[in-house]
Amino acid sequence: MLRQSPSENLKHVFGPVPSRRLGRSLGVDLVPFKTCSYDCIYCQLGRTTRKTVERKEWVPMDAVLDELKRKLTCRPDYITLSGSGEPTLHSRLGEIIEHIQAMTAVPVAVLTNCSLLWQAEVRDEVALADVVLPSLDAPDPERFEFINRPHPDITFERLLDGLAAFRREFSGKYWLEVMLLGGYTSLPPQIRQLAEWTRRIQPDKVQLNTAARPRRNMRWPSRRNVWLNLLGCLNRRRRSLRNIARRGGRLNHKLLQKLSLRWSGAVPARWKASGTG
Repeated sequence: MLRQSPSENLKHVFGPVPSRRLGRSLGVDLVPFKTCSYDCIYCQLGRTTRKTVERKEWVPMDAVLDELKRKLTCRPDYITLSGSGEPTLHSRLGEIIEHIQAMTAVPVAVLTNCSLLWQAEVRDEVALADVVLPSLDAPDPERFEFINRPHPDITFERLLDGLAAFRREFSGKYWLEVMLLGGYTSLPPQIRQLAEWTRRIQPDKVQLNTAARPRRNMRWPSRRNVWLNLLGCLNRRRRSLRNIARRGGRLNHKLLQKLSLRWSGAVPARWKASGTG
């Protein structure tokens, strides 16, 4: 994540950072590092050091607004309340949103784990934002406890009730983020349950995320190499199936006939020539 240069001396505002969802996003951190109501197993920032549901003015509101004024010249697409913890833990969240909206026409987005949306006062404050992006990581209470490791005051039922209640009260953009974890929430039964909860919540959009993140400066393979790798996998699979068909000395002629089909025109000539995608 891109942060400010040392000369700017900003503690609570960072970016703008490129976001697939929000374009140029100017981030605002409303709590100290890793102050959160969850301790998610996939969090890129590591273990939560202060797990809490206490709402208070974790960082001074005036200091946040002062830093934000200094950064508005960067012309972001969104001002995003997110950062290194759960923003709804800040007791003056609603005031901060109102001050930002009085300061600029740039829309305000809130990224939240939605753990406190079961509280009416939190819903009232979050509803002042232009876009709200809550997250849903688990299809059932057991996986919720395993994946999100929530504060004891937060239950899966409260989580779902808060998401549904907020939808009834909020008229802005409501984009639900669903994190899919291989072996935990990406299997068909769990997908169906997540889909059922999504229908109940009725967001405007559903965004599917995975915990895999590309390395910085990672070089993506060309389309030619992707195609050749795919063909190599298919050919290895075909040879394996041939061996299965011959296993035990019995020959499955129909299967072998299907496997004998040859690939034609697999790699376009221009890819062979250029070697680029």
